[in-house]
Amino acid sequence: MVRDAYPTEVVLSDYRRCYVPGGSFFFTVVTERRASILANDLARDWLRDAIRHCQQQLPFRVDAMVILPDHIHAIWTLPPDNCAYSKRWGIIKKHFTQTWLALGGAEQSVTASRLRYRRRGVWQRRFLGTCSARRTRLPKPLQLPAFQSGKTRIG
Repeated sequence: MVRDAYPTEVVLSDYRRCYVPGGSFFFTVVTERRASILANDLARDWLRDAIRHCQQQLPFRVDAMVILPDHIHAIWTLPPDNCAYSKRWGIIKKHFTQTWLALGGAEQSVTASRLRYRRRGVWQRRFLGTCSARRTRLPKPLQLPAFQSGKTRIG
């Protein structure tokens, strides 16, 4: 019997977060309804500012980050005594959202339920995070295929 490489049914209730103090983690964070809010320089600057703001409160190292118009991929390493990455993403999303809206950025429609739970239409509520407990699993950035083509801008 041949099995599909990808399961046709994913049971999200079985998904569990991996909490490893001092671990390295890969994240995908998506804007609400995949709006292209990160497509302009100001939004990316505000995102960097939100990350710095969070790092002042809860330190962590950004090993790599790719900012696309509608989502972010990031690899972080947390301090040896801490694994609260969800709290960090909450701080980053909140700081970015407050700045974005205060300076006239648009948001997706906000329902009564969202208002009741103090959610805005900027980020999707959840994010995908996977763990790499062993540091050796993370490739060096210049060994990744995206950096090997001559068309990639670094810096």
